[in-house]
Amino acid sequence: MKLKLPVVACALAVLAATSVLVGDVVGYLPAEAANALNMNDFIGDERAKTAALEVTGGGQVTMCRLSYNRNAAEYEVWVLSGNAAYLVIINAYTGNVENFTRESTLQTAQATQTKIGDERAKAVALEQTGDGWIILCRLNQNATGYEIGILSGNAAYVFVINAHTGNVESFTRESVSDRLANSVRVPAHGLRWPVRSRINRQAFLNEITPSIIQTANAINVLPSVMTAQAILETGWGRNRTGNNFFGVKAGRNWSGRTVSAATKEEKNGRLVPTTATFRAYDSLEESTRDLGRVLNANRYAAVRGEKDYAAAARALHAAGYATDSQYARKLINIIEDNRLYELDVKITGL
Repeated sequence: MKLKLPVVACALAVLAATSVLVGDVVGYLPAEAANALNMNDFIGDERAKTAALEVTGGGQVTMCRLSYNRNAAEYEVWVLSGNAAYLVIINAYTGNVENFTRESTLQTAQATQTKIGDERAKAVALEQTGDGWIILCRLNQNATGYEIGILSGNAAYVFVINAHTGNVESFTRESVSDRLANSVRVPAHGLRWPVRSRINRQAFLNEITPSIIQTANAINVLPSVMTAQAILETGWGRNRTGNNFFGVKAGRNWSGRTVSAATKEEKNGRLVPTTATFRAYDSLEESTRDLGRVLNANRYAAVRGEKDYAAAARALHAAGYATDSQYARKLINIIEDNRLYELDVKITGL
């Protein structure tokens, strides 16, 4: 299934604004964005749920979701009634029942046991973006994949995660405006799943960029790339184990302090949890200076002096900095989502 990202922008700017994605939305956006689609013409959650319960003859509504595109708008209402699970499709304009399916709850339970589950699907998606708000998590209608919507920096993503293997089947990405990105708020209650706590990104950038720019100037490496590394490796500063901001491991030639920490290494195309030994430092500045020494080695010669951040990120990965095959893409996305390329004008040697 390939999703069109403008639909994601709709989910961000429209569905979240009106709280019609019951149980699935964790963000609220300006109401004027919703008004452009004449949301007042829709029948509303309560009428849709009532119509569904009339079809099933009662039961418990477990989810009510509004799906919109330019051709149609419909409510998907899930109802548990007796030993059956129903999916009722309600026309969002007329309230008419468009379709419904019925499945025994025993069959549903057995099928669910083969799925990886919401939490693993969300974790897989967040591994791709490095960080962000999960604004949507749902199992698609044929139960073969999870659709995960994420807002990260100035980009909106939709990932399709295989429901049985956990592999990323596809993803789409679209830039969003500063106004949209900055307007997201997460309520303090009522979430259907845990989301990553909002952190002050600008404060973290203010903390790390002075020492990064100083080191970047000394070795002729773009600070945007080094800053993206710090963001990715620490999760915007949440994980500072051993003051190691760049995920530098302690090899045989390292004689300084070390610390063991949980990490993930790619094996056979999948990121596998493991424990590794990393270098430990007394401060951010010491960690940054050591990264400068690492990148000054011959193996990273293609990174030094490179004026294009995307090419530098790819050269960094090609030289073996990380096992993750998506490492360069993740760095590039972080740079573009947060406009880190603006830091590169501060490098005098490039």
